[in-house]
Amino acid sequence: MSSLLKLGKQSIVYGFGHFFTRFINFLLLPLYTHRLSPEEFGVVSLVYAFIAFTNIIFTHGMDVAFMRFRGMEKYNDHKKSIFSTSFIWLLFTTSVLGFTLYFFRTSIASITVGVEYVKLIQLSVGILAFDTLISLPKVLFRLENKPFKFVSVELIHVLIVLGLNVWWIGILHLDLQFILISNLIASAAVFVFVLPTIIKSLEFHFHKKWWNELFIFALPYIPSGLASILNELIDRYMIKWLVNENAVGLYSASYRLGIFMLIIVMAFKFAWQPYYLSQADKEDAPKLFARAGTYLILVTTFLFLFLSFFIEYLVRIPIYGKPIISPIYWDGLSIVPIILLAYIFLGAFLVQLPGIYIKKKNKWIPVLNGCAAVINIIINLILIPKYGYKSAAVATLAGYFTMVVLQYLVVVRFYPLYWEWKRLLRIVLVGSVLFFSWMGTGETWQIGLLNLGLFPVLLWVSGFFTQDEKQFLQSRIGLKK
Repeated sequence: MSSLLKLGKQSIVYGFGHFFTRFINFLLLPLYTHRLSPEEFGVVSLVYAFIAFTNIIFTHGMDVAFMRFRGMEKYNDHKKSIFSTSFIWLLFTTSVLGFTLYFFRTSIASITVGVEYVKLIQLSVGILAFDTLISLPKVLFRLENKPFKFVSVELIHVLIVLGLNVWWIGILHLDLQFILISNLIASAAVFVFVLPTIIKSLEFHFHKKWWNELFIFALPYIPSGLASILNELIDRYMIKWLVNENAVGLYSASYRLGIFMLIIVMAFKFAWQPYYLSQADKEDAPKLFARAGTYLILVTTFLFLFLSFFIEYLVRIPIYGKPIISPIYWDGLSIVPIILLAYIFLGAFLVQLPGIYIKKKNKWIPVLNGCAAVINIIINLILIPKYGYKSAAVATLAGYFTMVVLQYLVVVRFYPLYWEWKRLLRIVLVGSVLFFSWMGTGETWQIGLLNLGLFPVLLWVSGFFTQDEKQFLQSRIGLKK
C-alpha cells in the first residue's frame, strides 16, 4: 500500500503540474475560437497534427529506450554513458531530418495543409528540432524523481506560448504563422533552461555498445509511434479530405475539451513508468499494478461523469461578456463523452504496459497500435461520408478499445495480468446506470449533480471498497481516529 501511496503522491504532483500547464494551454482554445474562423482553426490543428506525427520520426523511440535502460541501470557510470549516447545520436539525427524536411517543405505543405502555408511547415521544423533535444532531459527529471523540475519545464513552455499568443493573435490580430513562432520561441527557451542538465549529464563520448541496445529496443517504437499518432490524429486529415477544413476546426475544438481527461491519464503515465520499473523485481508487482489500474479507472470514470454532465454548461461560462468557447463551435460538443471514454481506454493501455517493458516484448507495441490505426481508418472511411465529421470520434474510441483488448490477449501470454475484474465491473455498472439515467431524464444539470453525488455512495453500498480502503477513507475524512 505504501508504494501505491508513493505512486499516488507522484501522480498528484505531476497531475497538478500537468493540470496547470494544460489549463494554461487550454486558455488558447477560447482565444482561437473567438479570433479564428473554424477553417483557420482547422489549418492550425492540421499543422500541429503534422508536428505530432513527425515528432515520432525525430525521436524514433530513443526517449522510451533511454527511460527503460537508464531506469533499470544500477551503475552511475553506465547511466551517464546511456544519456550521452542517446543525446549525441538524437543530435545527429535531428540535424539530418531537419535539413531534409526544410528542403522538401513545399511538397510537404501541399500534402498536409496547402502550399500557401509553406511558412508554417518551415517553422514546424524548428519546433521539432528543439522538442527532440529536450526530450531526454525531461525523461531524466522523471527518472530522478524531480517532478517539480519537470513541471517547471512544462510551465515555462506554455506560459511563453500563451503570452505571445495573447499579444500577437488576441491583441495585434496577426496571422497564423505567429502561433507557430510563439511555439518555436517557447521550445527554444526550454532548451536553454535544460542545457545545464544536458552538459552535466554528458560525457561527450558515443558508446556503440549502448547504442546497439538502445536502438534495437527503440526501433519498434517508430512504427508503434506512427500508428499511435495515426490513431489519435488521422481523423483530422480524414475530415479534411472527406469534408473540409471548417469541419476540422469544429471537430478539433470539441476534441480538445477532452483535455481534462487526458491530464489525468498523462499525470498517471508520468508517475507510472518510473514506478513500475522500480517495482519490476518484486514478487507481488503484478497485483500492485492491478490495484493501481483499479484506482485509475475509478478516478477517470468519476471525471467522465462530471464532464459529460456539465461540459455544455462549462463552455457557456462568460468571460468579459463572452462564453469561454465561441457559439459557432458548440455544434461539436456531443463528441466530448466519446473522446473522454477513448482516453479511459488509453489509461487501461498504460496499465497493461509493464509486462511488455519488463519482458522486452516491445515488438508487440507497433502491432497493437497498428491494428488500432487500421480500425480507426476503416471506420472513419465508412462513417464520415454517411454521418459527418462527428462520427470520427466513434472511430477513435473503437481504435483504442481494439488496442486494449488485443494488448490484454497478448500480454497475458508472457506476464500475469491481475485486473480486479469484480471491482471494475462495479465501477462500469454504477457509472453506466448514472450516465444513461441522466441521458434518459433530459440531461439536466440537476440530475447530473445528483448522480455525481450518488457515484461514491453506490460504490460503497455495492461493496466496491475493501476493508482497508474503508478504514483509510474514514480516517482521512475524520470519521475514524
